[in-house]
Amino acid sequence: MHRSNKRPASGYQAQFTANSLATPILIDDRPALTDLPLAGPRRKKEGRGGATANLVVFRTIIRSPLLPAFTAALPRVRGGRPTPLPDLYWVFYGSAMRELASNEQLDQELPQVWTEIRKEFWFEHGVLLPDALPNGEIPGGSYSYRKWRKRRFFPEKKTSPLPHLVGRLTDISIPLALAVRAAEGGDVPRELIDPAVWDIVAIDGTVLNAPSDVRQEQVVDHNGGVLRDENGHPVLQVTGSRAKKGRPRVHHDVTDARGKEHGAKHGLYNVVATTKGIDTYTRVVLGLDIGDPGEGEDPVAMRVLRGLYSRAGHVFPVLTIDGVGKPGMYQDLVAEFGVYVVNPQSARAREKGEAQADPANAHLTGTTIRRYGVKKDQVKLSYDTPLDTVCHEVDGVAHEHHLVADDGAVYETDRPATRGSRVRKLGMLTPTSVERRRDADGRYYLLLTLTRRCARGGEFTATLELRWTKPIKDGRVPWRSMIANVRVIPEELIEKYGLTFGKRNQIESFFGWLEKRFYVKDRHASWGREAQLLDLVFSALLHNAEAWAHLAYRHPQVAADLARELADLPAAIPSSSSTSVKEELLAA
Repeated sequence: MHRSNKRPASGYQAQFTANSLATPILIDDRPALTDLPLAGPRRKKEGRGGATANLVVFRTIIRSPLLPAFTAALPRVRGGRPTPLPDLYWVFYGSAMRELASNEQLDQELPQVWTEIRKEFWFEHGVLLPDALPNGEIPGGSYSYRKWRKRRFFPEKKTSPLPHLVGRLTDISIPLALAVRAAEGGDVPRELIDPAVWDIVAIDGTVLNAPSDVRQEQVVDHNGGVLRDENGHPVLQVTGSRAKKGRPRVHHDVTDARGKEHGAKHGLYNVVATTKGIDTYTRVVLGLDIGDPGEGEDPVAMRVLRGLYSRAGHVFPVLTIDGVGKPGMYQDLVAEFGVYVVNPQSARAREKGEAQADPANAHLTGTTIRRYGVKKDQVKLSYDTPLDTVCHEVDGVAHEHHLVADDGAVYETDRPATRGSRVRKLGMLTPTSVERRRDADGRYYLLLTLTRRCARGGEFTATLELRWTKPIKDGRVPWRSMIANVRVIPEELIEKYGLTFGKRNQIESFFGWLEKRFYVKDRHASWGREAQLLDLVFSALLHNAEAWAHLAYRHPQVAADLARELADLPAAIPSSSSTSVKEELLAA
C-alpha cells in the first residue's frame, strides 16, 4: 500500500519490527515452475509474448538464484538493531517495482499476494517474513524502500557500494549466459572467424530524461552574457517549477543529446551490453552503466565493455556495436581483450573539390555501395588504405597482386594504390581465418588470413596483422589505419555480416522492453544519477530472472548446476559498519 512521505511523529511505535508476529509455514503447496504460465513455453507457438500475471513474475524473481547471489555482495551490516525485512527482500522489491513500472502499483499489489510471497521466501531462502496485520497492512513499502536504499547504497560519509554491485551483476550474469549456451548445445569449439549466436555481445545506449524538468539555469542578459550579482556571482533562476512556495526540487544536469534520431533529446546515456541464445527469452544483460551529466556515449560504453571483458575474457569474442564505435575503441578492445568488432564503416566526408558519391564509380576505391541496413543499395564515399603487394607463383612464374582496403574489406586492384589515387577494384579477398595472438608486452593482436582465386590459376593468400596503432597528435586513430579499415567480417561479406551484425538488434529489443518498466516513457523513475543506476541494475535483475525461469523450464539440470555455481561465488564487497536503522523502523 502507498506510504505517506511525512516523517512519523516523535514517539511513534513502528507497527513492524524484527519481533513482529511471523506465523511458521509448514506446508509447501506452491506450484512447480513447470506449472507457472510463463510467457513463452506454455504457448503453442513459443515466444509470442503476452501478459504475465504479477504473482508469476514475483515467484520468478524470488526463485531465481540470481537474487541471493546479487544480495550476497552487499556489505554485511555490523551492529545496530535487526530490521523486520532483510536485504534479500528489498532487492526483490526493487526488481518487482520495475515490473510494475512504479512503486505505487507495487505497494497496491503486494498486500493481495502477501501469503504467497511469505511462502516463496520461506521455502526458497529460509526467510520468514512478518504476517500482515488484521487490516491487511504489510511491512515495507516505497517509503521504507527509499530509506533502505539510502542507508545501504548511499550512506553518508562512506563509499557507496553501487559501483561494485554493478560489477556483481556482470559476475552473476556471465554464468547465466554460459548456461544458456551449454543448454542449447553451443558449448563446443568454434573457429574465431565463424562466430555463433552465443559468441556475440551487442552493446548500445539510449537516453532517458530526468523525472522532472525543473532546472537551475544562469540568467542571460540582452547581450547574451551571463548576468551577475554585486559579488560577481552568476544569477541563477529555477525553470520548469510550479511550486508556489519553498525551494523547488532541482534535478541534476543532463546531457544534450539532440543529435540522436530517436528517444529523449535531453537526459543521461543508459548503456547496456547483452547476449542471447537461439531460443526465445534467452537474452541476458551482461553489463550496464549510466553516464554522468554531460558525458557522451563512447566513454560510458568503454566502461561497460572493460567491466565485462575484464571478467569474461574472450568468452564472448565478437562485439556488435552501432555508430557509437570509433577506431580508438576497436583497437583498445583488440589489444586489451583479444575481441573484435563488427559494425558498419562510417562514410567519408567529401574532400575539397571532390564530387558527390556516384554509383558509376563503385568499381573504384573510395566509393562503396551500402550492402546492409536502412540505407542498403545507397552509395557513399569510403576510406581506402593501401596495403602491401602479395607475391604469387604459378607454374614457376612469379607475379604480384596489388591490395587495398576499402570500407573494411580488402580488394585486389589493377595497379598499386597510393594515398589519394583511385584504382579499379578487381574483386574482394575473403577472410578465411583469424587467430588471436599476444605480444611480449601483453597486448593481443589478430592475425587475419584472406584468400582470392588468381586469374592465372590457383589461389593466393594475404596475411595481415591487426595491431594496436599509436594515435595521432589529437588522440584519434585515423579511419585509414589498418586496424580501423580492415575488418574480420566486413559489410561486403554480406551474408556473414548480416548473420553477425544482425544480432545487434537484440539490444534494440531490450530497450523497447526497458521503456515499459518506467511509469513515463523516456524518463527515469528516480531522482539522481545513482538512484537511476540502481533502477537500471534492478531492471537487469528482473530481465535476467525471466531468462533464468525459461532456462529452468526447458533445461532443469543445467539450471540446477547454475544455481550451485552462483551459490559458490564469493562475496565481492568487504563488510562495513552499520548506520542507525531507527528511521527504517519508524518508516515501516
